[in-house]
Amino acid sequence: SLSGSFLKLRTGTLLKKSIFVFEIPIVLDLVSFISFFSYKVNPASGSYTNPDQILEWRNTKLIDSAKAKNTRVLLTISSHGRNNNDIFLEDENKWITLIDSVSTLINHRNADGVDINFENLPYFKRTEFNRFIKEMRENLDFKLNKKAFISVTLPALNGREIYDVREIQKHVDLMVIMGYDYNNDIVYQEQGAVAPLQSSESNNLSLKSTLDFYINKGLNVSKTILALPYYGSMWEGQIDNNGEIESRIERKVTYSEVMNLMKSELVFSPSSIPIFDETSMTNYMNFIYPDMTTKEIWFDDDYTLGKKYDFAISKKLKGVGIWALGYDNGYRDLWKVIEEKFSTDKIKISDPVSYTHLTLPTILLV
Repeated sequence: SLSGSFLKLRTGTLLKKSIFVFEIPIVLDLVSFISFFSYKVNPASGSYTNPDQILEWRNTKLIDSAKAKNTRVLLTISSHGRNNNDIFLEDENKWITLIDSVSTLINHRNADGVDINFENLPYFKRTEFNRFIKEMRENLDFKLNKKAFISVTLPALNGREIYDVREIQKHVDLMVIMGYDYNNDIVYQEQGAVAPLQSSESNNLSLKSTLDFYINKGLNVSKTILALPYYGSMWEGQIDNNGEIESRIERKVTYSEVMNLMKSELVFSPSSIPIFDETSMTNYMNFIYPDMTTKEIWFDDDYTLGKKYDFAISKKLKGVGIWALGYDNGYRDLWKVIEEKFSTDKIKISDPVSYTHLTLPTILLV
């Protein structure tokens, strides 16, 4: 599937910011880059473990459509898990196998480059990862006979200190901060926003603190985008005899799921309207059912995402990213705010972190 992608908004000419989108792009006229997810690395060899998706890469018409719109096409290289990354990075012969394989696939579709998505790096493979990125740059350029476009994703929280951004950014075109899953990280898990703009009193986990961390490590903001979620989190709970609720995360819910659920629930429970959390810049809803079970949903909408776009723009980032565009199926409001924020330089942008009292959004269900 088309899943990680760099996108730059445009209206016939180059616009001011980049958009990095994960999943199928709906409006290619607004997209500068798409990235196919993914080439899943076999750590034992450097080849891939997912032949069905590679076959899709070879044949999908979406790549042809993207090229027809002058939208660049990337292939995401994904490797997740400390053990997998440890095994792969310890042997440079596997790097050559991967680069050879990937360059053949890119040439087959006349694509433009790669998005490197290595998550949960082992701390003691930090140097090897830097060398792998450098090797990717030198060898991919040679094998494609052009300057390849290379991006690298960075974690919001877990293991972020392992990524040597000063060194990595010397060899890549774009750094992508994955600004989501703050409430369901491997180390940190608590009920709340998927992508909080600012931290709550109980922790220092937020988009702001993540960006501050990377800037302090030497991140070049002009080569960086902030990826944001088109999904929320659903928490399920049970009310005990003392009236207290014990909750645990049930699953992630797409934006379209949230909107559809809100329509249906409000028919039966008009009081269950979304509540706006000003600190995290996120909405949440609570539902209590006759069997004393509960559900709580945290999600972003056009208003809250718009404020987070304002944050990215005010920090001079190259743009923003989306995970994932297919998640807004049936609704156009999220596209409208992208067009509003990124299709012109004429609108005034204020950093939402610099002020605390905001006009509350109006949520309309039609």
